[in-house]
Amino acid sequence: MKIGLVFLRVTVIQMVLAAQSFALQPDASAGKPAEPPAGAQAGEGVYTTADQLLEALEKADVGLRTLTADIRYDRVFEIAGDRQIRDGSLVFVDDRGEARDAKGAEGEGAAGSRRFAIHIKSVQIGDRRDAEDRWLIFDGEWFVERLDAQKQFTKRRVARPGEHFDPLRLGEGPFPLPIGQKKSDIVSRYDVELLPATQDLKPNDPEDAAAQKALDGFVKGCYQLKLTPKESIRKGEELREIRLWYRAGSGAKGEATLLPRMARTVNRAGDVTLVQLINVKVNEPVDEGVTSTATPKGDWKVQIEDLAPAGEPQALEVPGREPSSAQTGGK
Repeated sequence: MKIGLVFLRVTVIQMVLAAQSFALQPDASAGKPAEPPAGAQAGEGVYTTADQLLEALEKADVGLRTLTADIRYDRVFEIAGDRQIRDGSLVFVDDRGEARDAKGAEGEGAAGSRRFAIHIKSVQIGDRRDAEDRWLIFDGEWFVERLDAQKQFTKRRVARPGEHFDPLRLGEGPFPLPIGQKKSDIVSRYDVELLPATQDLKPNDPEDAAAQKALDGFVKGCYQLKLTPKESIRKGEELREIRLWYRAGSGAKGEATLLPRMARTVNRAGDVTLVQLINVKVNEPVDEGVTSTATPKGDWKVQIEDLAPAGEPQALEVPGREPSSAQTGGK
């Protein structure tokens, strides 16, 4: 389970990437504010300071309902000295907007959640690449790791029924995603810098010139945002540095879009992780059953870890048998 949670911690930073295509111009020179992508109109998608970008990001998830993409997760382990590359796919569903629309102007308390499923299809360690069939799923309350070939199913509750929990919100959940979040929340916890797109960007194999060129091209024309935990929270933070690349463009109706393209994180152990999303499609129909965390029927090895009632000690584990409705909230 630990591998799955670590993988998700850095992967979900990338989950709401927009599939936009537009002309790009060369990056700003080092030490100067990042220049906007070519084609941006004055006062529309032009950000020369971190404050401007953070203000835009507060509304950057408006209108996003679904996202699908291929995903690459590339991590170097500092202590062990090895490198792991995982390839797979992502389905992301955000129905909070629909819930707010149905409730009207006073939609802050509306139901709805962010749900996702990541399907890991292959893993490469060193020169060896093997097929893998691992699902990582979050439905708003429960997180599941499912290995279909081994018929293993592990399920952990992240939030109690009725609790408001957003796993993507900085400071609330384990998956940092500063999009659709208030600028004041971010700057209270992080020192934030706006950098040229390729500044300090290195592939996980620094000797690979082709990888460096490909990575530079992948973020060309993007805004790079660097977040460093403030001293007041640094002791409890797993990630020591977060770098996010945002790509500006326009949606189907000409509206401005500004959503993540890539992330690079460094944790307290010195591990460096790069996450990229490829072949992205936004707001297309998806099979929402993919994000189901229902316990599979049949001869599966099942482990359920529920949250104790508020104020009571944790935790509950039920290995090797079907969970009760009390343990699963009726799922």
